[in-house]
Formats: sequence, C-alpha cells, structure tokens
Amino acid sequence: MVLFSLGSAQFLTAAGPEQVQIGTLLKPVLSLSKVFGVFFLVLILLTLARTFLAGRASQRRAETWACGYAPSSPRMQTTASSFAKPVLLFFKSVTSFKIHAVRSGNYFPKNLELSSNVTDASEHFIFRPFYVTLRKFSKGTLKLQSGTIPQSLFYILLATVALLIWRFLW
Repeated sequence: MVLFSLGSAQFLTAAGPEQVQIGTLLKPVLSLSKVFGVFFLVLILLTLARTFLAGRASQRRAETWACGYAPSSPRMQTTASSFAKPVLLFFKSVTSFKIHAVRSGNYFPKNLELSSNVTDASEHFIFRPFYVTLRKFSKGTLKLQSGTIPQSLFYILLATVALLIWRFLW
C-alpha cells in the first residue's frame, strides 16, 4: 500500500520515491481522522449528558396543540398548501389559485372547511381542447371504418385517384 502511494506521489509530484516522505502523504488522512475522532467524542459526551439529565426528569405525554379544535380525524388533512400559499398568491394571475372557505361566526366552530385549487394552465388551455378536437375527429373517422368491403374499396380508389392527380399536377 505504501509503495502504491509512493508511486502515485511520484507520478503526481514528479519526484522519486526516495524524495517523498510517508508523513506528507498521510497528513490529510491523519487530520481528517482527528476531526472525526473529536466529532464522535463530542457526540458520545452529548449522548451521555442527555441520558443522565433525562433520566432524572419525569416524562409526561400530552396531546399536540391543535389550535383549539377537537382532535384530528381521518377527514382532516395536512398538506403542503401552507408552504405554497405565499408563492401561489404572488403568481395568482398565472396559476389561477382559488381559495374556498366556509366559516361559522363563533370562536370554536363545529364545522370548518377550507380548500384551495390551482387550475393547471397547460391542461386547461392546451391539452383539453386538443383532446376534445381529437375525439370529434375520431368520431368522424369511425363512420369511415365501420363500412362494408365495397365501401372500403371505393375509399381506396378515391385515395389512389387523388394521389395520381396530386402527383401529375405538381
């Protein structure tokens, strides 16, 4: 291993193996191991201090503060809307961000509903109209596909004549 390191050092520094000292090669590794050693020593000391101090204190369990409302139910959801709301409000004209809230007048309402909706512009203005147009076109071509064999042969004849006319006129 040392010879491999010395050979690498010779290649990198253009010095012979007799000129490169092993301490020079191992200096970064030794300093890094010292840093990790100090880090793990501090980590162990903090863990022991926490265990020692927490062992004396009594632990109690309580419900999480729920903003004065009843405990959460499966109907309630926590989403990323609270983090995204400031950005969506800033870009409201572009994102079509809408908030719908139903509130009662007292301080502790029994029913509270809040929902937010972002209209996807690419879906609403590009893909959905394209899809509607494609469906209409497909319904029109369905009539062509559900014909009889003589009708299909007639369509082939019409297509061949149209291609021949197109070829010889241009």
